[in-house]
Amino acid sequence: MVGYRPPIFYGRPGEDPDDWLRDMQRYIIASRINVAPDAGQAPGREEAFGLVVSCLAGDALNFYLTRIKGKNWRCNNLSDNLGVLTLTAIRIIGAGNGGNQIGGLNTAGEFQDKAAAEIGRIGAGIATGADIIPNGTWDEDWSIAGGEPVDNAPVAPNARGGFPAITIASGIKLGQLLYLFRTAYTTVKHLKQTAVFGQLM
Repeated sequence: MVGYRPPIFYGRPGEDPDDWLRDMQRYIIASRINVAPDAGQAPGREEAFGLVVSCLAGDALNFYLTRIKGKNWRCNNLSDNLGVLTLTAIRIIGAGNGGNQIGGLNTAGEFQDKAAAEIGRIGAGIATGADIIPNGTWDEDWSIAGGEPVDNAPVAPNARGGFPAITIASGIKLGQLLYLFRTAYTTVKHLKQTAVFGQLM
């Protein structure tokens, strides 16, 4: 975008990843890069991913290079027996207690921990795949699915092994990258630990 440089994030103490991500969001929207979750927007999301990475420097770039680049995305709370091919397809699994619906899959034991708890909280016949992997870009919450970067080889969600085998998607996508900087970046973890320590005092 002419006349406005993208924001750089160094990840120094006192820098807030959320502030930087809001600035990145404004820059990407102003640059008319379409990052909507729809499959047709994949090129825009890849462009935005590259732009976000290009705006990392210092400790933040080191975090990306050592913790994210070249990794795959493991969903610890999703088995590999969900009957669909991709994480995006998991999002559109419908409500209900049939064998290929969220309630039926949960009854069959294909979700665990936070994912199973969220289905129970919402209701097995009401919860959808979007409750397990909320749809978005800037605010994707992978905590319910238990998402994290790993070196393990991909395992499709339709590999049919069932737990303890879990879904591992190939590569890290834009929403997952942003989620990691919001929740797992070093300064964020330090602030969370400080808050907990302060509550214990």
